[in-house]
Amino acid sequence: MQEDVEAGERESAAQLDEVNFSMIRSLLLFLFAAFAAAGQVVPGRYIVEFVDEPGAPAVASTSRFRMQDAAVAGRLSRVRSRQALAEQQIAGMNGRVRNRVENVANALVVEIPDAQAAALRALPGVKGVYQDETVHLLLDHAVAVHRVPEVWNSLPNGRDSAGAGIKVGIIDSGISIEHPGFKDDGLPAIDGYPKTDTNADKAYTNAKIIVARNYSSEENAQDRNGHGSAVAMAAAGAAHQTPIGEIAGVAPKAYLGIYKVSGGDGGSTFSAFLAALDDALADGMDVVNYSSGATVTSSSSLQSVVITAVERAFAAGMLVTISAGNSGPGASTIATPAIAPSAITVAASANERVFGAGVVLGEFAPYASAAGNGPAPASPVEGPVADTIAIGTDGLACTGLPAEQLTGKIALILRGSCSFATKIGNATSAGAIAVVIYNNVPNADLVRMDVAGAALPAVFISAEDGADASAKLVEAPDLTAKVNFDPFNPLPVSSNRMASFSSAGPTALATLKPD
Repeated sequence: MQEDVEAGERESAAQLDEVNFSMIRSLLLFLFAAFAAAGQVVPGRYIVEFVDEPGAPAVASTSRFRMQDAAVAGRLSRVRSRQALAEQQIAGMNGRVRNRVENVANALVVEIPDAQAAALRALPGVKGVYQDETVHLLLDHAVAVHRVPEVWNSLPNGRDSAGAGIKVGIIDSGISIEHPGFKDDGLPAIDGYPKTDTNADKAYTNAKIIVARNYSSEENAQDRNGHGSAVAMAAAGAAHQTPIGEIAGVAPKAYLGIYKVSGGDGGSTFSAFLAALDDALADGMDVVNYSSGATVTSSSSLQSVVITAVERAFAAGMLVTISAGNSGPGASTIATPAIAPSAITVAASANERVFGAGVVLGEFAPYASAAGNGPAPASPVEGPVADTIAIGTDGLACTGLPAEQLTGKIALILRGSCSFATKIGNATSAGAIAVVIYNNVPNADLVRMDVAGAALPAVFISAEDGADASAKLVEAPDLTAKVNFDPFNPLPVSSNRMASFSSAGPTALATLKPD
């Protein structure tokens, strides 16, 4: 809800078996959206791309990418020789190599004074030099929206085998290793794991988290933002109890690979994404999720490197799911790298249940609502309802209301023309015991009202629910209502809609997305 002043490898070589592919497909449709923002250049950091083909193929084949295959080994040998020579020359230019990318792209991430960056283009075999750019980070009942229980029910052991043997890479803000959703001592160990870049990050691995790598400026893979842990929990969190019930990820028996590209501020770079994607492919991840991006970049060549890397990862047999972004609802607002043709680009949609305040009118189904920042009684407020449209006003309650019409009643008021505080104040003066304000904008998210110190309990409901309530009161003026302010009160809502902020297509490549 927004603030509103006027007014949230068992068998994967050739192909995945049908059941696990269904699980992965469901998982891909469940991951979180990102906060996409315009890219900004990173001073002193460049991506140097070379002409030689990287290790991963450009076109999908029937066999999965394996680093020991003769063709791959030959390409990697040439890539490493070229990069080693370039690294020596870069050191002589007062520069240093921050990361090496060899599978999804043939590139070095180089830190060098901007004044000397032009010299990088003269290195042997250089295809292009691109200044790095920033990107920004864009529960238990939600799985039903994506029909995940139907997949669970098709498995031999139900949810307890969902995702077994699958490795899911999360390119994000790290992991909270202490979270109970990231512990499962019953998972079998896999040869060659865990994989980390430093001894410090071994502390962020266990039986479930089999990879922990850190590309951020922070010292380890610990999540100091929360976004990465939330995404990892949605994808593959182990089943566990919370204070309000059990929760589990879509594929609770999957392994997790954590690739930390952003710190506590949520900021990251395209170069960190390239390095993480490269490592995830080499680490054998089956699926990778990236919930980040940039809607605009100053360099079409840089976009090309990033998009081509996603295409190569897919061609090598790794599914890549990327959030469409949070720059909607306008057309062509999907972020990079989500515009990559082979990426499974995921929009944001509504859940079918929310927790929070609710309004029950008579015996009808409850309306979801958002409580204002005023009083929130511990017990529901109950009483007859007065629709302010029906008492000879325009329904907006921006002027005084007749006391005899509102005394001891819950006031139903239309949003608009004056502040929430004014409406609530007028209802208070007329003797109302609570206020329900409904939106004047259809198909919009609920807002959390700033009531500016108003003393009466008040909640906000949608335009559709407000119109429905007003119609019901015309037919039955004596209906009573119960307004519940319990933050853990479960309420049904429609999930058949995209979130208002979700980015939309078509893409800058003139393709149809989100997927």
